[in-house]
Amino acid sequence: MGIDGCGITCGSGNAAFSKRDTARASSSTFSPSSVMVVPERVSVIRIPNWHRSGLLWSRWIDEVVGIRRSTMSSAHVSPSVKPRLTVLIGAGGSFDLGVPLTDRLTAIIRAQFAIPAPEFKNYFPSANDAERRTRLLVAAERHFGAKMNFEHLFEFIESGLALHAGWRGRGGIAEAGWTGPRADLRDLFDDENGHADFLMHSLLMLELTVRDTILEASTAALNHLVWPTFRDFWTALRDNFELTVATLNYDTLVEHALEWDGSVQGYEPAEGSSGWLFHPRLVHQRAEHRLMHLHGSVLIKGSTYGDTVGDWNAASEQWENKWFTNAEHASFASGGHLGRTACGRELHGGSIVTGLHKTEKVAAEPFMTYFEATSNELRASPRLLVIEYGFNDPHINRLIRRMTRDHGESRRVACVDYVRLPDEIHSDERSGFLGAMRLWSERGLPWNDGPSADWQALNGLWNAPSGRTQLHFHGFLTAMKRADEIVSFLGT
Repeated sequence: MGIDGCGITCGSGNAAFSKRDTARASSSTFSPSSVMVVPERVSVIRIPNWHRSGLLWSRWIDEVVGIRRSTMSSAHVSPSVKPRLTVLIGAGGSFDLGVPLTDRLTAIIRAQFAIPAPEFKNYFPSANDAERRTRLLVAAERHFGAKMNFEHLFEFIESGLALHAGWRGRGGIAEAGWTGPRADLRDLFDDENGHADFLMHSLLMLELTVRDTILEASTAALNHLVWPTFRDFWTALRDNFELTVATLNYDTLVEHALEWDGSVQGYEPAEGSSGWLFHPRLVHQRAEHRLMHLHGSVLIKGSTYGDTVGDWNAASEQWENKWFTNAEHASFASGGHLGRTACGRELHGGSIVTGLHKTEKVAAEPFMTYFEATSNELRASPRLLVIEYGFNDPHINRLIRRMTRDHGESRRVACVDYVRLPDEIHSDERSGFLGAMRLWSERGLPWNDGPSADWQALNGLWNAPSGRTQLHFHGFLTAMKRADEIVSFLGT
């Protein structure tokens, strides 16, 4: 019994992969004929190629979750006796199931920006102006250099909007008083109505492209060859720990694997509404498993009454952002405002938090509640599992680096990463990872202490001499197959 009919097309075949992608692609090849095992007594559910179909979530929740809940064994371990575990998931935590990393997403956006976009024309009048978007890309690349990715591009456009507001005397950022638009980019700002529609439309197209790509990948992952291993790994964690899962990813893989709905994320059904409404108390007071998308999700949508993601509805005492059981209802979740900084900068976003101002953007709901709950849990629980996180978000680093200080000898930290060669770890790009590992382990890493041959003999697993820190450095796919070892270490 299985699910079939899923498909994904993430971009042109000429899109460049990063070295990390290339090195790992052989272990994550998508197979249309692969079969996903679903619980007994569940009829075959076919998920079509069109990713916006309501079948993706509504039938999955109704048929799979309902049956699993009603047939759960009475011998299941009581939540009160299970130790608590915080899990932080970075982008690499979804890569082995075909969800694209930053380099791949950037290539897809480049392709989208280089061609007219008739599918966006009804929403964005300037959507077919590929020539101006190409000049926008070139200008961003000139500023950020060869390493520019889609988050840099988002920042470039968002900064342009902030400058435009200042130039027009609408209380924008102070930098607007020191500079003016470059002559070669002036037409990117001045639309007929003077509202910089072209930049706003480009920002929305970027966000929607990211969101749609992740939606497709989330659907396709259910048929991936690695899916049963992924599901079993998360099931092992759920069965042995009371989980607080803090993910930085927009995809829905963990929800699918554990058959969790919006209640685990702080949402509850709303009478007369197709979406579930968010309430902070459902996160803070929840005694069971919790899942928090710290940087947003493809299944949440911003306010229906205002222009911010977290508008407070005094009548219902709930935040007017919603979680949907299917992607169709959340289909146009982009374009919200996440608030204004003290310096006058408008922060843009809808269902996802991206760009280079995440620290300020997580002050909007539900992200602020998620961040607070994650911080509180890390202080309360000495167990942490970090799965392929890049250590590039300062606000996240501050939370996880304090495990040794907060918990001392009682801490247990397991980190899953992908390191092909010891020399890679000393690059500037990995300084955050190296610093955190030194704090957690209270010593240098194994390849600092001996020849690389000794490092290779570790076979992808290093236990710190203190016994309090463990590093799986052959990537998440290998770590998934070592679920028993990880559970045993963290449960000690």
